[in-house]
Amino acid sequence: MKRKTKIILCIALPVILLSLLFTGLTKTIVFPDNNATLTFIYGDKNIVHTLSDAETENIRKILSTKNPDYFLLPACGFDKNISISFGNQTFSFACDGCNIAEISPFTRHIDITEEETEYIHSLFEKYGGFFPCN
Repeated sequence: MKRKTKIILCIALPVILLSLLFTGLTKTIVFPDNNATLTFIYGDKNIVHTLSDAETENIRKILSTKNPDYFLLPACGFDKNISISFGNQTFSFACDGCNIAEISPFTRHIDITEEETEYIHSLFEKYGGFFPCN
């Protein structure tokens, strides 16, 4: 019985540790000292706009509470030209309306709620962007 327990522990422990590493222990980090920059370069639109302090804070609240998913491979159309960035960290949003954002420079994904998606889309629309944009 001891041998069986050791074998189970040897298999289960690495699986649990890897699961924690890739899911629960890593939060999206949004750099607090940078105002967010909204980018919408699509079709005849070429919009690059620095968001206000209030808009930046709202986006920071939405994105900083999410756990990145390293294994999610959505079939959404992400484009860095339709994004909000904080310094070198870019959150790209799908043109087709998926409620998922892609984080760069390390390709990870986060789920965002319908309400959060609507708010993000409203910011793009405020500055001349549009959704869906495919």
